[in-house]
Amino acid sequence: MATLTKTAAPRAYERLENVDVSRITMDIGEPRKGEKRSGTIANVRYGPGDLKILLPSLRLPFGAKLWDANANKVAFALSFNEEDPEEKAAFNKLREIDERILTLAVENRRKLWPKTYTTAKEPKEAEMAKIREDIRAKVGASAEAKSGPDGQSYGVLLNVKIRRNNANPDVLDGVNHKQTGMQPLSVKMVETNEKVVVNMSNVFSILRPGSRMQPVIEASFFFVNAMGSANMVWRLQDNEDNYHIENPLAPQLKDDADENEDEDEDEDEEGEIDE
Repeated sequence: MATLTKTAAPRAYERLENVDVSRITMDIGEPRKGEKRSGTIANVRYGPGDLKILLPSLRLPFGAKLWDANANKVAFALSFNEEDPEEKAAFNKLREIDERILTLAVENRRKLWPKTYTTAKEPKEAEMAKIREDIRAKVGASAEAKSGPDGQSYGVLLNVKIRRNNANPDVLDGVNHKQTGMQPLSVKMVETNEKVVVNMSNVFSILRPGSRMQPVIEASFFFVNAMGSANMVWRLQDNEDNYHIENPLAPQLKDDADENEDEDEDEDEEGEIDE
């Protein structure tokens, strides 16, 4: 496998292993009702900024794919090999982040689930433990073990979205710079050490089944749908450390599991809370 090289420039993200989960907070908006979707959205913060993390190099068993029939989103799944120490440690750290998100959801339950949790009186310890487990059942984990209809194991998968540009759907959004506005998504190819702009014409060949990537991802927002189910939405971020490693000989899994099975994750950026 090609060697990953790093630079010493300042980073706008945290390495996953260095994330201090106590610094993660939620900024909760008002409940929404509309034709497209209903529910409550909370932006996820890390200190004064956003929660952006650098993952280890992970495999894309299915590659990138269109999110729905309208083709308005692109998504891919990252697979964690629990027999690999680095990947297992990353998975365990994601679990810590999930537990922090669960704690914040419990603390903010009256805003996130206003019809379910109506009393202002603080429950006793035993009641609070039950509330936590009730909410745990509503909140999907960031990464979960999944298998196909034939029982084939797909491993532990983390779903990541790629945002398409509202004005030009052929363009994939990278990061929104304050000075220059939204910039196209790009990745750095390990084999050639070149930076490549990723768009709808090449995304499925660059992020193809069996390839690997060391991505920077952002906790875009936490969404509670009208039925009460909730999940975190993770998005790929533009960064020169988005290394992509071609691995054409890797076995490719048939994507029967529909790893992006929760349509309620499919939120537009317009759904986020304005600062």
